[in-house]
Amino acid sequence: MKKNIPTFISCKNKLISMNQPLYELETVADRFGGKLVRKVLVAKGGVTPGIAKRAEEMDIEVVKHL
Repeated sequence: MKKNIPTFISCKNKLISMNQPLYELETVADRFGGKLVRKVLVAKGGVTPGIAKRAEEMDIEVVKHL
């Protein structure tokens, strides 16, 4: 894994309005990747402003897929 960054991606089909997907992604990334991982949440319906703020605080990149 030298010079590679593990990336954990979670994909959801709807608008994310609860924290659960963020915490699931955080838990899996922390357990299997440690501190030096990249976390990405792909949400077809996007995320609410509160979830976007929380994701930013948790270093989770949010991608709205159209």
